[in-house]
Order: sequence, then structure tokens, then C-alpha cells
Amino acid sequence: KRKLEGEMQDLHADLDEMLIEAKSSEEKAMKAMDDAARLAEELRAEQEHAQIR
Repeated sequence: KRKLEGEMQDLHADLDEMLIEAKSSEEKAMKAMDDAARLAEELRAEQEHAQIR
């Protein structure tokens, strides 16, 4: 029984670690999407400005 309890604690610790990593990855992905959207907008504005000249 103690062995199973220890294994269960290990599994919980592994799960907690994976959840933290998943959240971190999600935050990085959101930042990358925000950066890409900002860069796309900057490019659009530059292209529009270049056409006016």
C-alpha cells in the first residue's frame, strides 16, 4: 500500500510539472502570436506608407 501511495505522489508531482510546462508553453505561444500580429500590422503600415510616396 505504501508503495502505491508513493507512486501516486510521484504521478501527482509529474502531472503538476507537466501542467506548469503546458501553461508556460501556452503563454509563449500567445506572446508569439501577439508579436506576429504586431509585426504584420507594422508591415502593412509601412507598405501603405510606401505606396503614398
